[in-house]
Amino acid sequence: MNTPMELAKDYIFTHVLRQASAGTYLSATRALLRHFGEDCTVESINHRAILEWRRQELDRGLAKQSWNTYSNHLRTVWGYAIEQGTLAHSTINPFSKNSGDPTETP
Repeated sequence: MNTPMELAKDYIFTHVLRQASAGTYLSATRALLRHFGEDCTVESINHRAILEWRRQELDRGLAKQSWNTYSNHLRTVWGYAIEQGTLAHSTINPFSKNSGDPTETP
């Protein structure tokens, strides 16, 4: 698995989630793909790139709560993939410590 959507679908498949929750994971992943491109790989996504994406989203008016929803769900997906050994290139979750309010601790 090397695409964000594959990671999200694997997470959803391996967990018992409400349909609405599964939809939120997919929505967050689609938002990531809109920014990074449909052909991006998980190896191309790092913490600095996520911080830049956050800045762009908040600057264009995305609510902090919406950003935090994206970030929390993607952090969960990436954390699961790291835990399972799916992401051999890194043990660092790029979605850690990137809440919509830089003074908040996630």
